[in-house]
Amino acid sequence: MDGNRRYARQRQVEKLIGHSRGFDKLAETLGWCRDLGVRQATIYAFSIENFKRPPDEVAGLMDLFRRQFEKLIEEFPKFDAFQICVRVYGRVDMLPADVQASVAKVVARTAKNDRFYLNVALAYTSRAEICSAI
Repeated sequence: MDGNRRYARQRQVEKLIGHSRGFDKLAETLGWCRDLGVRQATIYAFSIENFKRPPDEVAGLMDLFRRQFEKLIEEFPKFDAFQICVRVYGRVDMLPADVQASVAKVVARTAKNDRFYLNVALAYTSRAEICSAI
């Protein structure tokens, strides 16, 4: 999910509108994956480096994550129908407590599904992952 700020800048709209449109496009893309028989997709939603962005942008992104994960919770019947399992990788502990709770709820509730795996890299960098592994 790259280019949301660039998208906003080109259209002279707020950055968060660009991020929101990125989520909309993600939903469409995941539908294409399902239609094509793709069984697994990984999205890089938020880097640890993104915490260095302006505080209002980070706060806006956290609000967007809140809304998106709440939307996922509302759509559990669809997740069950399509057997979608959501897995989240990264330093989730760096996110606000309410976002952590929503993430945990989605991951736990979809864990039994096994037809499509949506991997979400959230508060993630490969450098942190390598350091953690070592």
